[in-house]
Amino acid sequence: MATFTIGKKDWNKIINYARARYTSEKDEIGGMAVVNPVPNEDTYLISHPTILKQETSGGNCVLDKEALAAYYVDMALKHGNDVQFMWWHSHGNMGAFWSGTDTRTMDEYASGAWSVFLVVNIKEEYKFRIMAWKPQQMYIDTDLEILGVTEKKIPNSITKEVEEQCSTRVWSTVKSGKLNGKQTSLLDTNVYGDDFGIYGGYNGYNEYPHVGDTLTKYNGRSWACSAVDELNDHYMDGTLQYKDYVEAISDLNGELVKVKSTIRVHCESEGMLFHAAQHKYPYQFLEDIAVKETQWQLT
Repeated sequence: MATFTIGKKDWNKIINYARARYTSEKDEIGGMAVVNPVPNEDTYLISHPTILKQETSGGNCVLDKEALAAYYVDMALKHGNDVQFMWWHSHGNMGAFWSGTDTRTMDEYASGAWSVFLVVNIKEEYKFRIMAWKPQQMYIDTDLEILGVTEKKIPNSITKEVEEQCSTRVWSTVKSGKLNGKQTSLLDTNVYGDDFGIYGGYNGYNEYPHVGDTLTKYNGRSWACSAVDELNDHYMDGTLQYKDYVEAISDLNGELVKVKSTIRVHCESEGMLFHAAQHKYPYQFLEDIAVKETQWQLT
């Protein structure tokens, strides 16, 4: 397997972007980098990390689509049409892990043969993924070789660039509103529709492209998975308090009852929720009461 490396100057730049945004706003931040093969070696060098115009919050960062398109054109002119890219983003002071939204964002790169992705935090912990799309989809989380040591002080130039490129998303807490807005995806699609009645939301959309916008008896599992994934992200980034999380789960289950779905969402205790949200998949918060009733009848 090929080795992927990054120089200390470029690694420092990514970490300092993350630290600068976290220091000023406690937000995440994301960007891109160039990936080029090293001649006569089975090695790729990651270089030229940068940030683009984006909206950020404690739990997401949404890259501006026009700025991203211009970036691709500019890099192709400089490095050739065969240049590869790395999407990177930060998780503030949380752990470096792949969220459900991260993996959906990765799918947006499936038009190529392979892609690489990086998530970091301000403690310099990271996850690095190589994703192959063709001929068969597969991935591996592996080590990134960092050449040299890192610096601790954030350069003033980095702080200024972050301030210029990033704007903070506004969180509006409106009971029985819409839960919209999502971490780090490049899409901009509302799939829940105007009747999605749970707690709070962002002024803007960045949702799940694979879920229908109308809850029915037959799509309750996928609908609930998407909603739980989003609620968990908001709870972990601090934009949703536990009492409001509990109320939102209750509303979710109420909507599922209305359409006669047998799916229900389990609500973790306050002491266990953060750990569960970090380490469980959304479907692990669901249960099918029809299956439970069948099992009870058999016993």
